[in-house]
Amino acid sequence: MKRIMQLLKVKDVAERLCHSEQTVRNLIARGLLTCYRCPGVRISEEQLAAYLSKAEKCPNTARSDQRRKSPQSIRHLNADRLREAWKEQGVD
Repeated sequence: MKRIMQLLKVKDVAERLCHSEQTVRNLIARGLLTCYRCPGVRISEEQLAAYLSKAEKCPNTARSDQRRKSPQSIRHLNADRLREAWKEQGVD
């Protein structure tokens, strides 16, 4: 007897992973989570299980929700400091 494959919507996968729908789409775009593209994007139970087993083996690779921090110097840059730095370098 053939087993019918269960296909999940992005919303369903996001709920299971406790992520946003955009995070799931980003995982698909990066190739970390495979999917079917029928009318809309669908992820099978097998594809989700493969992603989760890969994520358990290498947790840093699978985490897409880590934010990259900008360097401290850029975060606190202001116009006066920029003008001073330009003067020191001889930029008009």
